[in-house]
Amino acid sequence: MDFRTQVAEEKKRLSQQRRDTEKRIGALESELSALATEMKGIDAELAAIDAYESATAAPAPRKRRAPKADARAPAKRTRRRRRASRRAEIVAAIASFGAAGAGRADIIRTLDVKGDKSAEQSVSNALAALKKSGEVTHQDGKYMAQAVEGATPAPAEAVAESEAPAEAAAAAAPEAAPEAAPKARRRRGTSRRAAIVSVIEAAGSDGIGRAGIIEQLDVKGDKSAEQSVSNALANLKKSGAVAHGDGKYSKPA
Repeated sequence: MDFRTQVAEEKKRLSQQRRDTEKRIGALESELSALATEMKGIDAELAAIDAYESATAAPAPRKRRAPKADARAPAKRTRRRRRASRRAEIVAAIASFGAAGAGRADIIRTLDVKGDKSAEQSVSNALAALKKSGEVTHQDGKYMAQAVEGATPAPAEAVAESEAPAEAAAAAAPEAAPEAAPKARRRRGTSRRAAIVSVIEAAGSDGIGRAGIIEQLDVKGDKSAEQSVSNALANLKKSGAVAHGDGKYSKPA
C-alpha cells in the first residue's frame, strides 16, 4: 500500500471518528438539558417546603425586658386609684336610689359630670366593669347595687308564718287575686317606660334610635323584651312624653 492510499484511509477514519464524537456531544447536551429541567423542578419543590416551614414555625419567644423603675409605675398606681374611687362613687350613687335603681343618666347627674364627655365615658366604663364583677346588676335600664338588691333572706320559720296568713287571706277573698296580675304588669310597664325615658334623656338633643335604646337597656336578642320596648315607645310617643323624627327618639321640645 503506497503512502497516498494510507493518507486517504487515515482521513476517512478520522472523519468517521469526528462524526461519532459529534453524536456523543449531542447526546450529552440533551442529557444536560434534561438534568437542568429536573434541577429546576427540585428547586421549586424545595422553595415550597421552605415557605411552608416558615409559615408554620412557632414565633421565636420575645425577650422580656426588665421593668424600668421610672415615673410610669406611680402614674399607673394613680390611675388604678382613680378608677377604684370612681367605682366607689358610682356604687354609692346607685345605692342612694334604693331598690328602684338608677339609670346611667341618673348616675351622671348625681356625680355632677353631665356634659363632660370624658367623665361620662369613664362612668360608662366603670358601670360595665361593675356589672361584669357582679357588684351591680342591670335590668330594664336601671342599675342596682348588689347589697340593695339582695336583702338578707328571712328565716324559714318567719317565711312559713308569713305564708299562712297570706293563704288564709287568699282563701277568704278569692275574687281579689285576678287583679294582682294586671297591677304587676302595669308596674312593669311603668318601670320599662321610665327606663326608656332615662335612656332618651341621656342621648340629649341628638336623639337615639330604637336599636340604640334596646342596646342601652341590654335586652338585645330577647324578642319579648324588644317588643315590650317597641310598645312602650309607641305609648310614650302617643302621650307626648317623647318626640320622634328621622328615626330617632328625643325629649319633646
